[in-house]
Amino acid sequence: MSSIKSIGRYGVYSSDIDVNLLKLDSKIISREVNSIWETGHNQKKGLLNNVLDWSSADLEIIGLIDKASQCDRAVLKINCNWTNFYNQIDLNKTDNKNQTQFNILFTLDKSLVSSEVTFSIDFFNNEKLVGESKVFQVFVDNRIKPEIDSSQFKWEFYNFEKDSQNEIPNEFRSLIQDEFSTKGQQFISFFATPDEINNKLRIFVNESFPGIDENLFDSKDKLPEQLIHLRDLLEMYYRSNAYMVQFMNTTFTIKDLGKKLKEQYEREEISEQDLKVKVYEEIKEEFNSELNQLSFELINFLSLKLFPKDKTSERDRIYKWWNLSQGDVNQLIERFNLAFQTVFDPAKKLKDFEKFAKSLVDMGDGNTGNNDEIMEGEIDD
Repeated sequence: MSSIKSIGRYGVYSSDIDVNLLKLDSKIISREVNSIWETGHNQKKGLLNNVLDWSSADLEIIGLIDKASQCDRAVLKINCNWTNFYNQIDLNKTDNKNQTQFNILFTLDKSLVSSEVTFSIDFFNNEKLVGESKVFQVFVDNRIKPEIDSSQFKWEFYNFEKDSQNEIPNEFRSLIQDEFSTKGQQFISFFATPDEINNKLRIFVNESFPGIDENLFDSKDKLPEQLIHLRDLLEMYYRSNAYMVQFMNTTFTIKDLGKKLKEQYEREEISEQDLKVKVYEEIKEEFNSELNQLSFELINFLSLKLFPKDKTSERDRIYKWWNLSQGDVNQLIERFNLAFQTVFDPAKKLKDFEKFAKSLVDMGDGNTGNNDEIMEGEIDD
């Protein structure tokens, strides 16, 4: 669990949430299941979608907030947008030397939820809000895959044709349909950046393209096997563009930080080492803030992918990202392109990808054999 700072912005104290998996179907979890859970735990993600055949999960929810907040009540909020499941539960206060701690045991019934379930905690002092934790995500199936930080994306399916029943939102029609002359049946997507109303980057998928609709991105157990690879490749394609947009937005935010520190360094009022330390602290504070939708854990994760040789110094990686954002942004883009491919390697991410790829090669060579069993249709040169 991350450390708790004394006080955040606007009088709201920094706080934290942790979710531990204890049992599945009333049985203590195995080492294998625990290993799966720990894979995403540091990024506040519970990857139960990678665990087969379970009906209920016993979870331990822990909330922490600085004692100076004088917090006397904590409320756990549980939400699943896919099934409209929502619940609020008061947590139990327990002793802790350095922070005020709350916890509770909660049984998650899989039949009541789907895709992503979010857990967050509001902290109160005499009914006044004094802290809000970040969100801990638990993925229970594969309706949406939790790659890096999928919570940053909201998937929306529209028909890009004019005057269609499910036409794209009016605010984007002129840009997409007129200015860029986008035809309806084109393999294309659109990204709407976050704003005051929508705090997530929105991926608009054109479902007027033959074969593309929301059902294709449903759970694997509802898809014919020959479509699973196609669906996963399409999803990775859409995500690759979305992550580049998100990466650039993040870089713009990082670039705007540390301006005064840079001026002090240029006037030789602080050393480069002082600059590095203070820039790192400012960036960490910004992304640890409850006001920022991106987590510092994600920023640190991306920095490790951007600078893979700097495995030991989190501060150096973050500083290098900031330093390049001040000038050589092209190098950052080149690094991110390579980093993305190491994270989303189809051969590692997609089941039986090599078999799928070989079937496509065989089709191209005219050796169709039994390829109809794998995938039907035509491939254009």
